[in-house]
Amino acid sequence: DGPREVFHADDGFKESDLGQWIHFAAVIDLKKKKAYQYKNGELLVEKEIDSIKELTIKYANIGNWNGRINSQKQNYVRNLNGAMAEFIIFKDSLSQHEIRELALQPDILQN
Repeated sequence: DGPREVFHADDGFKESDLGQWIHFAAVIDLKKKKAYQYKNGELLVEKEIDSIKELTIKYANIGNWNGRINSQKQNYVRNLNGAMAEFIIFKDSLSQHEIRELALQPDILQN
């Protein structure tokens, strides 16, 4: 397969977020060789991704991830327990301004 990059936004979701609508976005910009994660239009994580030349999604779970192992060798599993309004994959990388505009759309926030 090729190089693999993983990046986390450890402070991205807090207990106080439970029960609230959250706009989450991840951007992979191969031209800038950077990855970004946003929460409600605000940047959480920016990471250099020098080793990735092409992005291919093979097997994916929406609302779950395969976890990571902590120091006690326990594998975390996180399942989505809620609703997802939209899931969109764009061909081109969006800017932070474009992400913020999507996150703050009033019609989404009112539903």
